[in-house]
Amino acid sequence: MNHQRPAMSPASANVTVHVVRFDGLGDQTAWLSDADRQRAAAIRSPTACASFVGGRRVLRTLLASRLGCLAAQVPIVESPTGKPHVAGNEIEFSLSRRAPWCAVALSANCIVGVDVEPVRPFSNMHEVVAQFFPPTAQAAFATAGSKKRLNLFFRWWTRLEAAAKAAGTELDTAASSLDGVWLESWEGVPGLAVAVAVKGAAPAAIDWHFHADCPMEEELRLVLQKVATKSPQKVSAARKR
Repeated sequence: MNHQRPAMSPASANVTVHVVRFDGLGDQTAWLSDADRQRAAAIRSPTACASFVGGRRVLRTLLASRLGCLAAQVPIVESPTGKPHVAGNEIEFSLSRRAPWCAVALSANCIVGVDVEPVRPFSNMHEVVAQFFPPTAQAAFATAGSKKRLNLFFRWWTRLEAAAKAAGTELDTAASSLDGVWLESWEGVPGLAVAVAVKGAAPAAIDWHFHADCPMEEELRLVLQKVATKSPQKVSAARKR
């Protein structure tokens, strides 16, 4: 997972995060590359396939708006370690998808990680907290009321996932990477947890964009393709270190 390109100064870190609901769309394969279609065809689960296609379509559209090309032509390739990046371009990105949601973090000058998770019942919370969460999170979880524990669990889980992506570590060592990343959480939708991490401990400027009601393909296309020239509604973020 280690990123080979040099990291930029964390003092100049600027990140844009898009949170998009992509269900209810029509045929999205026209937005994909041939390689994407081949990967989608190999996914047996209809739910997993829809999640891959929807997330990839949103990612490609956002990258295309920055590069000035068609979404299907964005040259997404993988490094020898398996990390996807845009060939011949310094744009950094991170994608997380969990149907019907996806989140995309973009930056021109810092390494990023993002994670999105619907808040849902999870039977092994206590075991996961004990194994993966840092002491601060473990203490908060232990003292939280039963009604707050689920939200607290996914708030920290998304932070750990995002931190692991930004730091280039595995999830089981993500807690040790928290001091080396800037973390910010967003909880603007009830029942949804989103977190972004920026490699480097200095404060980063995070610009959140929430595309809430885009059930139709044309609406989503217009929202995403005009994002570079239009000032979307900014959503407040709850910053946690």
